[in-house]
This record gives sequence, structure tokens and C-alpha cells, in this order.
Amino acid sequence: MSTQKLIIMQKMKPRSYSLCVIDDIPVDEARGFVIYHNELPIQLFIVRKENSIYAYENRCPHVGTSLDWQPNQFLDSSNSLIQCSTHGALFRIEDGLCIQGPCVNQYLTGIRVEIKDKDIIVFYPRTIKNSSNN
Repeated sequence: MSTQKLIIMQKMKPRSYSLCVIDDIPVDEARGFVIYHNELPIQLFIVRKENSIYAYENRCPHVGTSLDWQPNQFLDSSNSLIQCSTHGALFRIEDGLCIQGPCVNQYLTGIRVEIKDKDIIVFYPRTIKNSSNN
């Protein structure tokens, strides 16, 4: 992450955004969303796997393109991995780690997500930590 982007993100206060209810996303599927944080559109997506949900920015760490090849199409044909539409890179759902493709060992940008009274709520810009942004 560039120093300039980090400074901008530090100045922005985290806010919560209610996206939908958990039942709007079937198990083993994903849905894309756009939130507006300080008037800037932020593309993100939610993956529901069994009883867990995961949230990531909709941006490939390799070239910065959107991951979905059609609306809400973020997963591979087995629905077990996130797949980039540009180069076919594969990412683990649980932590966003690229395990195959041009960005191996890089991570998607994770976003803090919670379920409250069946509502899916994300917190932006505060992201979750993974090995790529310790």
C-alpha cells in the first residue's frame, strides 16, 4: 500500500454499512455491492460459505481490476475458491490468499464484516489484518 493511500485511509473514520440480510446470499455463493464512503464508490463483495461470511474489496491485487466476470460471479465453478476474471487467479475464501495465478501469495483486501440480527454489516475503511498488511 502506498504511503499516500495509507495516509488518506488513516484520515477517514470507519463507518458501518448494512448491505442486506444473510438470507439474501445463498450458501456457497457471493454477491457484489457498492458502498459510498466519503462520497467515493467502493466496490466489495460478500461470500457466504456454510455458516460464515467473508468480505473483500472487489479488486485483484495483481492489476487492480474487478474480480467478477459477470455481476455476482466471484467464485470458480466448484464454488470453493474466489476467481479473478482477468487472469483466472484463485484465492482462498477464508483469508483471500492467492494460491494460483500471477499474484500467488498476495491477498485480497479483507473488510471487517459482522452479522447482527440477520443483517450483514461491513465496516469501512478499517480492514481486517492478514499476512499482506501486518
